Amino acid sequence: MRQYRREMRSIESVVNQFLSYWIESRVGAENIQQFIQNFQQIGAALVKRIESEENALYPMYQDCVTS
Repeated sequence: MRQYRREMRSIESVVNQFLSYWIESRVGAENIQQFIQNFQQIGAALVKRIESEENALYPMYQDCVTS
């Protein structure tokens, strides 16, 4: 469980940095590719996290509920 908390804090930090940077910088024609790349990286990290939860945490929860 601690690993999941640490991982989520890390993702939270990256998302906050992303938001702060892009709110300040604004997306335009000159930096759209960088924005897309950053956005896709965050999306990939979130997908990985969700898949991890579905594969590990939810089965553990179901075992507790059905026991």
